[in-house]
Parts: sequence; C-alpha cells; structure tokens
Amino acid sequence: NTVCAFLIIVLANCSSEHENADSNSVVHGHDISYTVHVDYSRTLDEMIVPSRYDWVDNAITEPNFPIKRGQNGYTKVEVVSVQFSKDMGRDWMLGRLDNLGLRPARIEELLALDESILNNQDFPFPSVALGSVWVAPNGYAYVPYLDKQGPKPFLSLTLAVGTAPYHRWSSVCHFLAVRE
Repeated sequence: NTVCAFLIIVLANCSSEHENADSNSVVHGHDISYTVHVDYSRTLDEMIVPSRYDWVDNAITEPNFPIKRGQNGYTKVEVVSVQFSKDMGRDWMLGRLDNLGLRPARIEELLALDESILNNQDFPFPSVALGSVWVAPNGYAYVPYLDKQGPKPFLSLTLAVGTAPYHRWSSVCHFLAVRE
C-alpha cells in the first residue's frame, strides 16, 4: 500500500533514537512567529477544509481531538514554529518550551496557522501539534502533524514520540507552540 509505505517514511523522518540533547539545542535563528486568528466556535470538521488537503487521517475527528471551547469566536494567538538543532526526547523538549514561555500548540492552532498561510511553500513542514494527544484503542498515543508531499499538504497522525526514554524527535520536525 503506497500510503502505508509513505507514512512509514514520514514517521522515520520525524522520530529516531539518538543521544540526549543539551540545553543549547534550540535553533533560535530558525524560530518563526506567526499571528493567527483561531475560530474556536468552529467544529474540527469546519476547520479542516477538505479541498485543501491531499489526505486527512480518518482518526482525526472531534471525539478524538476535541476543540477547546473556552474562547468565543476568533481569538488572536501567537504561534511559534520551533525547530531544535538535534534530536531529543519529548520531556526535555516540553520543558524547554515551558522555559521559553510557550505551550505546545493544539490541532485547532495548527489548522489556523495553515489556513492563514495561503502560500503553503512558506509553511514549516513537517509541523507537529504536541498539545493535542489521542490515545488509540491499541494504547498508543498519537499527535497530529501537517506535512507535504506534492502540491497539497496532508494532515496525519504520528506516534507521540518520547513516551519511552529511548525515543527522540528528529531535528527536521517543526514544533508549533503558543506564547502564553
């Protein structure tokens, strides 16, 4: 199956097993900040514009990824694309984001950023939203990400790498975070 083979390649590119990262692993020169408007009143289906994506994982549904409903309508948020200079574990990375005053972006912020960047060549691919986690019936945790292979991006899931001490996120991944 071509899709399965492709997803295995993507997962291999976004997760690997490497040495621990040190405290200087943030590539500050490559961090990019975007101001986006998130419409929290929309459903997840309304946020996913079907014609925009080449493919959407069928597990990306509102029951699996509920939208945070505390806000009314459009809310302006600063989304930061953070890329680390070497592979690292999830706990270290989440701690580093916290030290920078950032929280991991959720799926609604990932989709709002994608919607706000009309020229998707400017979008940081692959981008992971660690703030939305779904635990599948098989017991594994997954997070949404956007990547691109061809003219249109695709919205998929990848294992929430780093739940085991030897797992590391690859330095090619961009992690979306929101300034608190």
